[in-house]
Amino acid sequence: MAALAVLAAGAEVEVRVKPGSAGAPQIHVDGKAVPARMFWGWRGHRPIIVGTAWERFELAFTPKAADPGTIHFRIPSDRALVVFLRNVRVVDTVTGADYLDPASLSSAEAFAKAWTVFDNDTLGHADVTADGCLKIEGWGKNKGSKPNPHFHCYTKRTPFVEGRRYVLSFEAKASEDDVLLRPAAYTCYAGNYTRWPFTGRDPFPAQVKMAADAGVDLVSFMVPKTIWKDDYTYDWADLDDLCDEVIAINPKALLVPRIKLETAGWWARKYPDDVITYADGSKGPAPSIACRHYREKACRFLEAMTRHLCEKYPDRFAGIHPAAQNSSEFFYWDTWSKPFFGYDPATKAAFKAWRRKHGRPEAEVPTLAERKLDIFKSPTLADPVKDSVLVDFRLYLQEEMADFVAEVASVCRKASGGKKLVIIFYGYQWEFAGHARGAGTSGHYALKYLLDKAAKDLDILCSPISYLDRAWGQTASAMSAAETIMRHGVMWLFEDDSRTFLDPDKTARKGEGVCMDLAQTRQVLLRNNAQTAIRGFGSWWMDLPACGWYMDTRLWDLMARLGPFDRAMLNRARPFTPEVAAIVDETSMMYLSLGRVSSRFVSVPRAAYGRAGAPYGQYLLSDVLERPLDAKLQIFQSAWYMTPERIAAINAQRAAKPDVTRVWCWAPGYLTPGGKDVGGIEALTGFKGKALASTDGSATATEEGRRRGLPERLAAKDKHPFVDLFGVEATDAETWARFEDGTPAIAVRKNAFGGNEVFLGTPACPPELVRALADLAGVHRYVKDGNAAIWAAGWLSAMADEQGGKVTFDTGVAGPVKDFFTGKNIADGPVFTLDMAPGETRLFEF
Repeated sequence: MAALAVLAAGAEVEVRVKPGSAGAPQIHVDGKAVPARMFWGWRGHRPIIVGTAWERFELAFTPKAADPGTIHFRIPSDRALVVFLRNVRVVDTVTGADYLDPASLSSAEAFAKAWTVFDNDTLGHADVTADGCLKIEGWGKNKGSKPNPHFHCYTKRTPFVEGRRYVLSFEAKASEDDVLLRPAAYTCYAGNYTRWPFTGRDPFPAQVKMAADAGVDLVSFMVPKTIWKDDYTYDWADLDDLCDEVIAINPKALLVPRIKLETAGWWARKYPDDVITYADGSKGPAPSIACRHYREKACRFLEAMTRHLCEKYPDRFAGIHPAAQNSSEFFYWDTWSKPFFGYDPATKAAFKAWRRKHGRPEAEVPTLAERKLDIFKSPTLADPVKDSVLVDFRLYLQEEMADFVAEVASVCRKASGGKKLVIIFYGYQWEFAGHARGAGTSGHYALKYLLDKAAKDLDILCSPISYLDRAWGQTASAMSAAETIMRHGVMWLFEDDSRTFLDPDKTARKGEGVCMDLAQTRQVLLRNNAQTAIRGFGSWWMDLPACGWYMDTRLWDLMARLGPFDRAMLNRARPFTPEVAAIVDETSMMYLSLGRVSSRFVSVPRAAYGRAGAPYGQYLLSDVLERPLDAKLQIFQSAWYMTPERIAAINAQRAAKPDVTRVWCWAPGYLTPGGKDVGGIEALTGFKGKALASTDGSATATEEGRRRGLPERLAAKDKHPFVDLFGVEATDAETWARFEDGTPAIAVRKNAFGGNEVFLGTPACPPELVRALADLAGVHRYVKDGNAAIWAAGWLSAMADEQGGKVTFDTGVAGPVKDFFTGKNIADGPVFTLDMAPGETRLFEF
């Protein structure tokens, strides 16, 4: 990969996303398109690995702040283990004084005076033994229902001396080999911890250098939260220190700092009513998004930070990545684990104002009883009339979050003079479909609203690669309507936080089924990089735990070797235009009272789409209604709420594009402005709908279905029945599968214009079904047999599944097929067969 050009010292660099040669968005540095490859890291350290024999360790660190400090010992929380520590000392190397009482492990009283045990609802236990050891055991199970059980010990907070070198020494052993022990040194300001890396164990500098050597100069990193001290008080020292460190390692680095719009604890203390508040009256630490003076202060902070970076690093500052709320990803704080939120004064008032704005009478935030439904007994979809206030509140939450994102993007754009990237996490329509409390609690379902309002101020929207089906031998799908985002001139970016073979947590790696060795890691990274290039995405390799996931030149060599492929994708004649489209409607998702069924119909099928042998794109229904797609197979995964105007738009597209096959999932058209109506299914699809009795959703293929390649049994694989599934009326010739009561579950018929309409009522969606639908639609399938994830656009990337074996490819054109890495002809197209190893990734040019 060619390195980005070095600019004259002091010259202001412009880094923006602009249309490329084919019109698709690309990153441009001073007007030149460059591969959208980055490295993301932060300060940390490689963990200590202990075994069953005592071993001594010495770790040095130098705090750059005089705030109170503490030493932590963190232990894996995935299984019951026993870890022993003894002779724990922290010594000031200048004075020789002990920072920690050397006798702190001599008795229970001394331990309680010097140490704290943090127990996050686990069965863990820590105490001191008679021979002066700290014994930690049994933290692998929850006592209650809290998520992410963990258990660790840390010393009481005592001030460090700024710039002074300290040495932490200790001996450790465990009940089994290869146990990760994560000691850490922190300073603490206002309840917020800043970790100081141990000398020689921080992988961040080495990875920045490796990235630079591979031609990757865009570097992103987390900025400590402590720089935002108070309402309008900022301290840029820690930010500048990180920037200076990166530039010292790579003078060509282009900096993209990620800054959390969190307040290091001072906000909750200063404004206790303006934090997220739950239905039981308890409060979280994060500011309420509805609080306007929080948003004004957050934007003022971002403006000041952006201006500071522009002024101090004009030739090296490339862009800014604001981050807020849960996991920095602009979805509401603790929505996965806490009770329903929205009961702070700001949210209550803002919801009333939102209702007035939309011409509706004021209403209170729905009660917990109105929002919390029995996941196995309640109707999955809310009623558009009876539950209008509940649905409105969900709609309000999405727009409130999107408005905040738009404000943040606008202030960053203006503060940089329009010359720097603005990157934000947002738009997880597929990923949040399975949210246990319904998609409407997330805040991520106003993507089209955001794009219409603020696309001019956004360069990149991003997310991690989907956590569904991302392992070795799988498909690595996107969380969002990525192709809709790209159609609006905004780049989509994959945060590639894949666990590599360098992750020392072998148990976690095995549990996720990924990257147990170097070869698997390279195969996964090749698959991910090839997909992003073919679809026109950006990506960064992320050392998520700051322990060196990418600290190996053999990984960066792969990145460098992909340079010609990246440049070829930059110069292509047309953007990625797949023949298969997966389509989600954001409005319909707001009618979900729980995520069980929508996960089956929206989130999970991506695994099948990726194994169908043809590439697919992800779109929003609102986008598709405005700008029809050319895709031959269009799968409408959540077209449940349909107005007469929407149905008219679909009919117009049927007439204009009669060769399209449209697949309608679950309850298409069932929700209407007048309420729930089974007749709406017929109005939209042409099939007369039928409500089913409680069923698990499994179906059996008919003779016609088996002829099309469907398996005998399409099992929904859910131990609890669904309370509101639907079937349709169809002839035997039209029916591909039936529910257990005989009702057609999958039916196909021609519409008045000659296109195919498909009703898909079963939650089961195996790859064989998607392949059959692709063949019905006349989609070109590049893979004819075997389960292989593929992406294609003049080049072909394929990853064999976990089984491997013979895979038959069809490029669709005659001529030689070259292996990308060797440049050798491996076959004459269009059809050829390869024997692929399990999980092997290949990249071809044809």
